[in-house]
This record gives sequence, structure tokens and C-alpha cells, in this order.
Amino acid sequence: MGAIRAPSEVTEQVAELSTFMANRQTNEVQQMRTEINDLLLNPNAYEKTQAWTAKHAYFLQSAFQNVVDNITWAAAFARMFTQFKSYFNMQANLLGTEFAKVAQDMGVKKGAGRLFYVFLLGFLVPAWFSEAICRPCGAVP
Repeated sequence: MGAIRAPSEVTEQVAELSTFMANRQTNEVQQMRTEINDLLLNPNAYEKTQAWTAKHAYFLQSAFQNVVDNITWAAAFARMFTQFKSYFNMQANLLGTEFAKVAQDMGVKKGAGRLFYVFLLGFLVPAWFSEAICRPCGAVP
């Protein structure tokens, strides 16, 4: 995602991928519109100056925060996948290497027990533990 080159595209992608961020974007825009209307439609001279001073800082902060929110969310979303990519790549390499070593040293027929042992401890046991951890947290459908 190129937040600098195409900020509106990033904003749309973030809103499509996260209901929370879509609601946040809508609410922030609505809040800014309300503040602009209050500043422009309902002031006398003193109140206008006072309101502009009080609210203008928040308006600018909100405008910049919307950009930062989208960039931060997009980076965290991308990191979520790259963080676990290296773990699963390492696990696949380890299992593949162990299977190849057994097949080369003992043959598949003779090494069937060892292949099962590698599969059990290298793949099934971690999957079972993952399920056991996720299920109480409600992370498994």
C-alpha cells in the first residue's frame, strides 16, 4: 500500500478490510464538518476568534491523525502476515529436510516409523497445542 502516492486508495483499502477503521474514518470526517459549521455559521466576532483558536488545533490534529491511523493500520496488517511467514517457512524447511534425510538414509518403507514420528512432533503436536490455546479464547470457529 502506498500511503504517500495514493492516500485515497489506502483509505479505501483500509476501510474495506476493517469495519472499525471505516467507522472511525466516517466519524472523524463528521466531527470535522460539525466543527467547521460551528466556526463559520454561528459566531459573533469574539466568539468566532475564541472558537477558532480552541477548535482549530483539534481540527488540524484530526486531519493528520486520520492519515497516521491509516498508515499505522496498514503497516500492522501487512506485518501480521510477514511475521508468521518466516515461522511457517522455517517449519516447512525443517519438516522437508527431516523427511528427505529419513528417505535418503533409511528409505521410505524402512523409515515409515521415523517419518510418522517427525510428522507427529513437527506438525500435529504444534497444531493440537495451537488449537488448545485458541479454542478457549474463541479464536477457532
